[in-house]
Amino acid sequence: MSSAVRRLLLVAAVVILALYVITAAITRPVNGDTQTYKADFTDAFGLHKNADVRIRGVQVGKVVDISLQRSGVARVEFTVLNGEKLTDTDQLAIRFQNLVGQRYLSITKGGRNTAAGAAQGTTATGAGGAAGAPLDPGKVIPASETTGSFDITALFNGMRPILTGADPAVFNQFATHMLDLIQGEHGVGIGDVLTDVEKLTNFATDKRALIRVIVNNLGVISESLQGRSEMITSLMKNMEMLFDTLEVNLELLKGAFGEGARVFPPTAEILTHTLDLTLGGHDDVSTRLMDVIPDPKNLANTLEVVPTLLTTLNTSMDQLGLDRNCSRGKVELPALGDVLLAGGRLTLCKA
Repeated sequence: MSSAVRRLLLVAAVVILALYVITAAITRPVNGDTQTYKADFTDAFGLHKNADVRIRGVQVGKVVDISLQRSGVARVEFTVLNGEKLTDTDQLAIRFQNLVGQRYLSITKGGRNTAAGAAQGTTATGAGGAAGAPLDPGKVIPASETTGSFDITALFNGMRPILTGADPAVFNQFATHMLDLIQGEHGVGIGDVLTDVEKLTNFATDKRALIRVIVNNLGVISESLQGRSEMITSLMKNMEMLFDTLEVNLELLKGAFGEGARVFPPTAEILTHTLDLTLGGHDDVSTRLMDVIPDPKNLANTLEVVPTLLTTLNTSMDQLGLDRNCSRGKVELPALGDVLLAGGRLTLCKA
């Protein structure tokens, strides 16, 4: 057997092994007794038979069957471990497993109860909200109580003509953060998504057009989710408010900046002259004071002697029998005089 044939057989063996591992991972069974349920979704795109059913990322069941109903909804039959049986407050949603397009069925315990409390401005107690009543396995969960799938690629529709030479890593990060934001995973917030949008604008030939495309595409995704994602709704409102405000007031802002170019220089000159009149301004008043009184300690020592000196003068005037009354009235001292003279008895007569 030639070396080329050996290499070909080795490659084939590796491929077969990889396919086996992938298939086993996709179809791996759930250990334990299960209960079967049925739920309708407006869209089951990307969800396939044998897909995982997860609670907080942990596999608790499998998708058994997917069928299209006459009403136009997709009916999903799935299993759940007996220890995780559904209640009437649990929320079902089809979520992305990865950017390749794989989906899984997510169960959020008490999710409907928590969402209802948020809508009414109240907070549910407990880790997943209040426990609900056990759900009848024979009941089909209606589409109005579930969240269907959506196509994340719709977010990039219309971007190609606007973006030039964009780094694929930026696109991938933007898509990943959008998925995490919509699905409430990995602690991703609106700020992370806006940072990615800022990076995308660096490659845009028209930044305003790019923002408008993103907002419109978010609207398409929001419609497919039927308004069930509060985060994407909040993101749309914030981006629309920012974009519309700037777009409507752009000419006004440009005019304000133009007027500022004429108004600011004279204003700055006035402030400069005002500063010159203040202590320590450009007229070097502080420097001149330091020339007259180089050591402030000497001035402080001199002021400390003033009260004693005044007391001595008063005593001498009394001994000489001099009249200390002012013939033309007294001059009232300001409070600063009392502070400097330490409350000494000082009388100034009017001239």
